[in-house]
Amino acid sequence: MKKKSVFQHVSRENILALLGPIGSFSHQAAGSLKNFIKKRYAVSFRGLLRMSRDGYHVLLPYRNAIIGKIKQTESFLKSTKASIVKRFKIPVRMVLAAHPG
Repeated sequence: MKKKSVFQHVSRENILALLGPIGSFSHQAAGSLKNFIKKRYAVSFRGLLRMSRDGYHVLLPYRNAIIGKIKQTESFLKSTKASIVKRFKIPVRMVLAAHPG
């Protein structure tokens, strides 16, 4: 018997698309969005934007602690009718680690 995907039983309105992997900053921010039943992870920014065009809610990175604003997000927001619904601030701690020698 062929197994059906869980996503076939859940409306796209209840699925949040985000960049992976589990444990990433996007995953941490998604933890505070309780109204989404499932999370779907994209492996690339392009894949995440495709999911948005397919009707999923997406969690996009807007600003990075190292490089500042994310250009792909800015151009996506300018070229579509998408809008920012909620912003998250995630504390980021940088660590510079190296092997001795």
